[in-house]
Amino acid sequence: MLSAKLYPWPRTRFNLRSAVASALVSLGLSPELVAQPTTTPTSRPHVVMIAIDDLNDWAGPLGGHPQGGTATPHLNELARTSVTFTNAHCAAPSCNPSRSSLMTGLRPSTTGIYFNGKAQHMETLLPKNRNTLPKHFKRHGYHTVGVGKLFHTAQAHQPEDWDVFHRGQGEPKPPGAPLGTAAHNNFDYGVYEPGRTLDQTMDGQTASAGLRSLLEYQGDTPLFLGVGIYRPHLPWYAFAADYDRFPLTGIRLPLTPPDGPLSDLDDIPPFGRVMAVTLSNTGVQRPGDHLRGITGYDHQRITAEDEWRAAVRAYLASIAFADRMAGSVLQALRERDEHGEYVNAVNWGNTIVVVWSDHGWHLGEKTAWRKFTLWEDVTRVPMWWHVPGVTEPGTSCNAPVSLIDVFPTLIEVAALPEVQSTGIEGAQRLEGRSLHPLLADVNTPWPHVAITENGPGHTAVRGARYRYIRYADGSEELYDHELDPHEWRNRADDPTYATHRERLARQIPTLK
Repeated sequence: MLSAKLYPWPRTRFNLRSAVASALVSLGLSPELVAQPTTTPTSRPHVVMIAIDDLNDWAGPLGGHPQGGTATPHLNELARTSVTFTNAHCAAPSCNPSRSSLMTGLRPSTTGIYFNGKAQHMETLLPKNRNTLPKHFKRHGYHTVGVGKLFHTAQAHQPEDWDVFHRGQGEPKPPGAPLGTAAHNNFDYGVYEPGRTLDQTMDGQTASAGLRSLLEYQGDTPLFLGVGIYRPHLPWYAFAADYDRFPLTGIRLPLTPPDGPLSDLDDIPPFGRVMAVTLSNTGVQRPGDHLRGITGYDHQRITAEDEWRAAVRAYLASIAFADRMAGSVLQALRERDEHGEYVNAVNWGNTIVVVWSDHGWHLGEKTAWRKFTLWEDVTRVPMWWHVPGVTEPGTSCNAPVSLIDVFPTLIEVAALPEVQSTGIEGAQRLEGRSLHPLLADVNTPWPHVAITENGPGHTAVRGARYRYIRYADGSEELYDHELDPHEWRNRADDPTYATHRERLARQIPTLK
């Protein structure tokens, strides 16, 4: 455990009410203020955690799409001033289990939370005395504020998690989409109608509440602020300015094999094909589902109606919108006055910052148009860390790490006591690992792997070079990312890779 004295958190002047108002107005948000008492600033680090929903590796410098970096100037700047984890992965490829694992520090096979269905929600499956990331910080003297989508559902938030939680008012849903199904009519995209303001969007409300919470905070205890951005989650609606950055004629499609994305399923086991066409993972997938899925789901509809480029454009526009909202909080942390001093009490010099996405997203690769798979496009997530006095700006780390590492890492870099009990039967301690050694030196040897689980028995293991997948029926996939970064060739049956396959297979957790 690190000592708090390792972190020379500077004391700074507080912002004025007019500065708060001008910051909100510049973003296009309402300038009403939420006042906090003026007291002596804390010498302990503040924490700002930003979660972005469904953001894949098209963001920032990760290189998942050649136009992705254009959409994320604020995340690009974050990468230049922090550590970028280029081989970070979710614990599960959908919102509910991924966020549940991050917030508890436990794998899906430990919590039993694998899917998005109501029967799998945290408030349904886990005991009320469960320990969570914000609850641990609150117990140890932090003023915890939550804004937007952090847990999967509003019901998962407990009073013990937050001193203040801003739920938001939501926004009117767009009409049902012609490309979706009756059960999934959020598969839609387009430009917000003229006259809609940021305050009339979920993420505008989230950015506004997050900014007010940060800019006005002057408490005598350190702040833990969680901000959950909803875009680029479906439906992909954004403002005209976001769409205008990506003319339709210039949109580049994701790379697929020369024979087309359907050919990429030729060497995939049945369970993998099921996941490629899964529209919702509210329960266990059935192996026979792939027989009806190859010709009737999203990819065929999108390509038949010549909408592939339009959908890619919509996702890029939604990323741009999310980047603007997250960027407003990041900019406030960096704001300085004419003397070069930080304007706000909570600032870049005294605040630990972590930004992550809960999972990635397919846009036609392997014919998939959702999450819910165990391939790189979905398990790989953006993750950035800034820890004053520890991280070196502009560095990147290729060690395989997991979102369940966020909880133990924040505990260590904030110098909090370790978790003594998770409150969950069969799990005394957190299962993630502190990333502090990698934050201090991105070249630190790291013998670990990242595990992703998509239902009982469906597991992906990602190392520094290889991805191994084993499904519940024992079928396998193996990809060599040095030779095959797009995972087009399954080498599980190649005897020259047997040693790597067996080594990674031994890393799969035992089902509890």
